[in-house]
Amino acid sequence: MNIETTHKSKSIPLFTKEERREHWQLEMSSKSLKKWSKLEALLAFVGNANGLKCLEIGCDRGVTSFYLRKLGGSWISADSEGVNTHATRALVGNRVVQIDGTKLGFASKCMDRVVAIDCLEHVVDDAGLMREILRVLKDDGTAVISVPQTGPFFMLHRLASLCGLKPSFYGHVREGYSPKHLRELIESSGMRVIGHSYCSRFITEAIELSVNVAYLFLLNKKGTAGIAPASESALKKHGFSFRLFSAIYPFLWLMSRLDGPLFWSKGYILILKAVKESAK
Repeated sequence: MNIETTHKSKSIPLFTKEERREHWQLEMSSKSLKKWSKLEALLAFVGNANGLKCLEIGCDRGVTSFYLRKLGGSWISADSEGVNTHATRALVGNRVVQIDGTKLGFASKCMDRVVAIDCLEHVVDDAGLMREILRVLKDDGTAVISVPQTGPFFMLHRLASLCGLKPSFYGHVREGYSPKHLRELIESSGMRVIGHSYCSRFITEAIELSVNVAYLFLLNKKGTAGIAPASESALKKHGFSFRLFSAIYPFLWLMSRLDGPLFWSKGYILILKAVKESAK
């Protein structure tokens, strides 16, 4: 069965005012159209996790971790970068671990669900990471995998490279995956794909790229701190610019609604859901 999910997750309120005031990561992410789009798609695909033991790989600054935990269940968040695990731990508390590359370090068949968020493109041995995901999953367990989507018609990737934002700038060893490539990678590991989804279509992605370039070249002065504030102090440093951006955000959101008529556009983020079938 293949399904395409484009609906929003109605059961999980995203970015409430109270949460934003308490956590700088949520405050900043609340003004990211791409983050919002990806969160809605991921949460809808993961679904209710009550009573399940779940692993998140690629926790970044912890925003996705924060909302995955609202789905119920027992979650562990893992990342290979110490700065990411530190920020995530500050947001969600314990059960955040640092992993060594593609080695997950968990017992075999211990997880009901694994969510791998934008991490396959960061590792050379992506097939090895998929085998590790298969190993830690219980029989009939599910995996949700998100990656950047790429192909000859994804022109914003070319534009990003011209602006200096090449895949290596993000720590990527490859630009992304086509649906066919990702499906083959997942199925070669021993899982069966049961669903797919796309999010962050052309206009949303173009807005996100424009904001990233503006931060990198105007505010960050092409420094080494990346394409967005990476700490509470960095966000406070650019407080006026962030407030100005927040003021125009509703207009950008309205612009992003124009993605709707682009029914032929598959989106710059690809999400596949797969199941580990029981051994016969």
